[in-house]
Amino acid sequence: MKRQFSIMLVMLALLVSSCGPAAPAATVAPAAPTAPVATPTTTPNALSVDPAIALGPISPYLYGTNYGPMHAVTLEMMPLVEQAGFSVLRFPGGAWTDGVDIKNFQIDQFMAFCEQVGAIPTISVRLLDGKPEIAAELVRYTNITKKYGVVYLSIGN
Repeated sequence: MKRQFSIMLVMLALLVSSCGPAAPAATVAPAAPTAPVATPTTTPNALSVDPAIALGPISPYLYGTNYGPMHAVTLEMMPLVEQAGFSVLRFPGGAWTDGVDIKNFQIDQFMAFCEQVGAIPTISVRLLDGKPEIAAELVRYTNITKKYGVVYLSIGN
């Protein structure tokens, strides 16, 4: 065993030496940081945020909320909803998602509301006691029959 290991080392040494002399190592200057470096939180078990340090853009998908029958928006509230700048709305939102099957007229109302406030629609299909055929019909109605082009779908709450 020792003899085989020694032979392998000699073969490896010959292979390396046959490759010629090693090229001199290139010296590379360290890259300058492109953004301010965040400093660690000094207090244990605490989070601190320094608003002066930009860490990058915030995804527009973060500014979303649930929408459903329990989220009635009156005409008086519409200007506030439009000003809130919700970029994503999820229908139906919350626990109601797993309690009922969505009807076509509800999809139509939701899509009109999303268009009015300029939000991307996300539609949730029922998980609890849901049926794949009903979910497939919902997708067919939404994207084939009505051509709404809904990209984001979720299953359950």
